[in-house]
Amino acid sequence: MEAEVTTSEKNPKESQDDTATEKEQPTDQVTESLLAIKTKEIDKFLTEASKIHTNNMNEAWGTMFRESQSYEKSAIDKVNKLIQSLAAQEKALTTRKDAMMGKFETVSTKIQSPTSNKTV
Repeated sequence: MEAEVTTSEKNPKESQDDTATEKEQPTDQVTESLLAIKTKEIDKFLTEASKIHTNNMNEAWGTMFRESQSYEKSAIDKVNKLIQSLAAQEKALTTRKDAMMGKFETVSTKIQSPTSNKTV
């Protein structure tokens, strides 16, 4: 009879082991489901963060590019004004040089002419 008692004691343990295994399986399934949900949430978060980062980078580079273009345009305008100013100065100097050369030729001609020698 003792053997039967031992067997009867083992049977409840086996049934408890089966119950524990059944309880663990849903827990594993729940855990896997939760992990899958968390993974999807993390993927979604990373995707959104990446989009935000990309947008911020695009805005930053766009702003820098526009500012760069503005600086370049400003620099080009300044160089063009300088060129125009130098061209005007060159024209004024050429005019003054031509006027002085004309006076020099007049004076030179008067010095070399025989009539100017007679008047002196």
